[in-house]
Amino acid sequence: MSHQEQPTFDADGYPTDETLEIIKKWPMKSGLHANALLDFVAAAWHWPDFGVSHELKPAEAEVVHAEPGDRYLRLATGGWSGNESLIAALDHSMGAFGTWRLSSAGGLHIYRYWPENKRRWPTQDQGWVRPQPRRGDRW
Repeated sequence: MSHQEQPTFDADGYPTDETLEIIKKWPMKSGLHANALLDFVAAAWHWPDFGVSHELKPAEAEVVHAEPGDRYLRLATGGWSGNESLIAALDHSMGAFGTWRLSSAGGLHIYRYWPENKRRWPTQDQGWVRPQPRRGDRW
């Protein structure tokens, strides 16, 4: 499956159905694909200055058991349905399986970028190859 470089939006600024389908069907052949998916979702986010960050607050870092060198995508929907649609599409993709860390009331969602040194992902003829869980991972 090929995917476009940038997400598309309708006349009102909402992500198009095509963008949401791309997120849901994003190819997952390595952790690098998961990272590219997170970057695509961040590029589609409405109000990126408010709702997109790669910095966690200290309490969030504690809850997700962040370790030095971990990279995160922190998304706050602001209650906007277009952003909620992006989260729903991401949650229905294989990318969320290995990256999701936290969702809370009020629209906060935190995903961890796949570590660059861990590229284990299923091949086409294999099932999921699970990396060793780290403290705080949900398996």
